[in-house]
Amino acid sequence: MRRKNAAGSVNGRFLCAALAAAGCSDLASQPERVPGALELLPADASVLEGEAVRYRLRVLDESGAAFGTVPAWAPPRWSAADPSVAAVSADGEVIGLEGGHETRVVAEVANLQAGARVRVNPTSVQIEASAVHLTQAVQTLGGDIPLIAGRPALLRVFVTGDRTSFFRPRPQATFHRDGAPIHTMRLDPASDRIPLAADEGRLDRSFNGVVPGRILQPGVELVVELDPDGVVPADPGSDRRVPAEGRMKLDVMTVPPMGLTVVPVLHSADSRAALTWVDGMTATDARIVFVRSILPIGELELTVREPYRTTADLTTPQGWLALLREISVLRLTERRRDYYYAALAAPPDAPYKGLGYIGRPIGVGILDVDTFAHELGHNMGLRHAPCGPAPNPDPDFPHEDGSIGVFGYETRRGNTRMVDPVEYRDVMTYCDPSWISDYHFVKAMEFRRSQESPIPRNAAPEPMLLLWGNAGFTDLMLEPAFVIDASPKPPVGEGPYRLEGFDAAGRSLFSFPFTPDELEYGGGQFVFAIPWEGRWDGPEGLSRVELSGPGGADAIRRYGGRPTALVLDPGTRRLRGIVRDPGNPPPWVEGLDLLVSDGVPREGIPGRRQ
Repeated sequence: MRRKNAAGSVNGRFLCAALAAAGCSDLASQPERVPGALELLPADASVLEGEAVRYRLRVLDESGAAFGTVPAWAPPRWSAADPSVAAVSADGEVIGLEGGHETRVVAEVANLQAGARVRVNPTSVQIEASAVHLTQAVQTLGGDIPLIAGRPALLRVFVTGDRTSFFRPRPQATFHRDGAPIHTMRLDPASDRIPLAADEGRLDRSFNGVVPGRILQPGVELVVELDPDGVVPADPGSDRRVPAEGRMKLDVMTVPPMGLTVVPVLHSADSRAALTWVDGMTATDARIVFVRSILPIGELELTVREPYRTTADLTTPQGWLALLREISVLRLTERRRDYYYAALAAPPDAPYKGLGYIGRPIGVGILDVDTFAHELGHNMGLRHAPCGPAPNPDPDFPHEDGSIGVFGYETRRGNTRMVDPVEYRDVMTYCDPSWISDYHFVKAMEFRRSQESPIPRNAAPEPMLLLWGNAGFTDLMLEPAFVIDASPKPPVGEGPYRLEGFDAAGRSLFSFPFTPDELEYGGGQFVFAIPWEGRWDGPEGLSRVELSGPGGADAIRRYGGRPTALVLDPGTRRLRGIVRDPGNPPPWVEGLDLLVSDGVPREGIPGRRQ
């Protein structure tokens, strides 16, 4: 390492004069070159206890060019910052004394000084593989969190020693499937030492390598050789291989490919920021990467839909509930199994930042990646975690104050780093900064593996009776019904609520018990599509639909209800919005078709006035 004298060229000229007086003609004969620094080589060296390494010194001019060798009649003065670690002789030879420590070797000539590091290794070390695991979002030290098939992961090998040492082995990891090797990788040391204990929070305390997603499939196994090159003088009994015999079976699970549709919502003249937020959105940009980083997502297909318009009053809780129902209807009419996120620029006095169903793939929220991920977490069956004013927290959440509990792994900011569980809170809390806990990652993975619908996107549409409304949040409410082209979505199972249809004579035509879709703040809603039957047509057919259950009842009839209009594209028949007062339509409906209903449809033909 080179070091300039703080006094600059004055002391350099003093050195030159001193060397000239001593007969140092090789330096003094070049008066235009002023000694400016010393350089000690090697700048960094390691040596075993009892062994030696020799340093050499060079004099450099102010431009960094070297003079000749410093002559014997101007010898440098050598020293060690800590003489208990290394001894330095007059000729620059350094002998290691105490393994597991480092010190600085210093050489001085006149007023110039140079230094270099020397690290002393013990003559032998007992090495151990304290842990070997792969992480994708969060992981315990023991590697208990399952891996998602097809998603890249960080392999971490924690090698520790009974004494600190500065050896730099390069472990080798070999992945096997069906008994044959399929991928081999070397793990370069991230630090200059083998530590005494594993430290999950520091990437430089483990040997690391990124494993391609194509390697991580069910049935894959792993073998790690800790020091295949024999760099470390390991004591007998040291770990050489993980596992010691056979191969380590990795817990790799498949999750379904995820479809995600982002819907920009326009609700007022100043809400067009939603269009900017989704502009150019791809499955790999920053607005999506956080979601993909913390949630159990492997393959992702992203769709950015054309804008959806609503006249719901988003300054009220009821308006947010109405919009959430509308997006449920939108998803139903598009016959997709995607998760839907309706992104909006909320008014300043909005009661919420986001609102979503627990266990159903629909949410609405502001233009914010944390809110986006939070609502998708609800859709994957997650409840709130206990931090901040988050209502109805999961009583089984295991970590205090909503902590993520274990270290996370992040790559989205361009630099790989570990996410500290002391600092970060679960994304399902109302606290920042946020990541995801081991508890919620596993729970969301289990939900995706067991609960996501296998219904294909191209399911054939049929005339359906759309029944939708609110059940249990504030009161019971039935929206005006429509006949639409959609795939069937009837009530399934039992529940405390019931939808029943009656003909003009009061005879029951259908009756369905159901449990509403649960909301994150409590209460529930429902959106059903029931195949229209021919006997429901005509003046004697379906005349009344009644919703009943805890908290009361509500009903819609053929006339006299609250008019509502589905706004349809005249060419594609895609839903462009819903208008709550079609008698006073907003300007944006010009050129679009309005399908109006004030209660029960009069016939089972989609697209006609209901």
